[in-house]
Amino acid sequence: MAKVEFTLENIKRCQCGSCPVYLSSACAKGKNASIDWSSGKLPPAKVIEGIYCAEAVGKSRCDDLDSTLSCNCPTCPVWEECGLNETHYCIRGAAK
Repeated sequence: MAKVEFTLENIKRCQCGSCPVYLSSACAKGKNASIDWSSGKLPPAKVIEGIYCAEAVGKSRCDDLDSTLSCNCPTCPVWEECGLNETHYCIRGAAK
């Protein structure tokens, strides 16, 4: 299993933003809505909600994620490329 790097490329390929678990969280969506993406620069890891499998980000800082919902991780190219095998990193924390 490869370490998941916190990069703009991985953020763009990340499927967290379309995941039912993420979409259940007003907190996570609100935090990402406040990020200025127009600069094209990587936001600080502790600001972004998404790419939770990356060690720099880890589990969400929001407490309204619904863990009973289906997780998108297995559909994510980052998940597949890095050989990950778990789900719900938003709740469990970064891939180890």
